[in-house]
Amino acid sequence: MKIKLILTAFAFAIASFSFAQTDKAVSMEDKVKQQATELTEQMTTYLDLNESQAQRMLGMNMSMFKSKAAMESMDLSDAEKAEKIKAYEERNNETVKQVLTEEQYEKFKAKYTQTKMNKAEKSKK
Repeated sequence: MKIKLILTAFAFAIASFSFAQTDKAVSMEDKVKQQATELTEQMTTYLDLNESQAQRMLGMNMSMFKSKAAMESMDLSDAEKAEKIKAYEERNNETVKQVLTEEQYEKFKAKYTQTKMNKAEKSKK
């Protein structure tokens, strides 16, 4: 009888841990989707994207935020993270060039550069 009680308690403990991890994974997916959607909406307004461009940018933004979340969970040095981020940005930049017109791409680059500079200033403080 005691063994059944212990096994039942153990089964409930394992089940609760597995549900907790599933909720965390789902919430991370929701967070990624929300961030990508918000960024795409901002880009659509700022760059005057058409529907096709907005859909392609949403896909790229989803991929970007998923990669960022994956990198945060990796045990990498700051230099390794910086290297991976730089490589990802270069690949992403080429894809963005294919989606946007020249005028849109110039606006994108200017905004991206300004955002990077603002982040660098904040990190110095």
